[in-house]
Amino acid sequence: MAIGDQIRNIRLEHHLSQQALADQLHISRQSVSKWETGSAQPSFDNIVSISDQFGVSLDDLLRADLMLLAALRQQDQQKERRVFWLGLPLATLLLTLPLVLTHTAGTSWLPDLLGLAGATLFLWAMGRVQRQPLWAQLPRGLKWSLWLALAFCWLPILINGLGGFLVGLGSH
Repeated sequence: MAIGDQIRNIRLEHHLSQQALADQLHISRQSVSKWETGSAQPSFDNIVSISDQFGVSLDDLLRADLMLLAALRQQDQQKERRVFWLGLPLATLLLTLPLVLTHTAGTSWLPDLLGLAGATLFLWAMGRVQRQPLWAQLPRGLKWSLWLALAFCWLPILINGLGGFLVGLGSH
């Protein structure tokens, strides 16, 4: 049974109008109407609120609607991809900006701080790669090789950035 039908049944069992349910959930009546007709899906937060308010398990609400489960999973995957692909260019920018600043403005603590932040963000982004489907398909030996290459490339930058940052803090 689709979640919209379940919401309509729950609403009617509790003798609520669409407006009364909408008021309880702090949403518009039109949203409830769209859920019940199947033209829109409720957010996960709204599903949890319905579960809490009416004593219906999340399992009962979600498992019955396979299309909703697929849509929620797809939203989660898109969110993870968006975070990863925004974090990687930012890390690259933070790693290259210190080189430009050091070359143009002389040595200061700011390039070291930006380099350290960029290296940290890059390591975080690489950690997120492990959650991507392509990473799961790579052989274990290749994964270890990539992590070792990453460590040998970034360890000097991290040490230099942290050392420069601490020296810069001490001189100011």
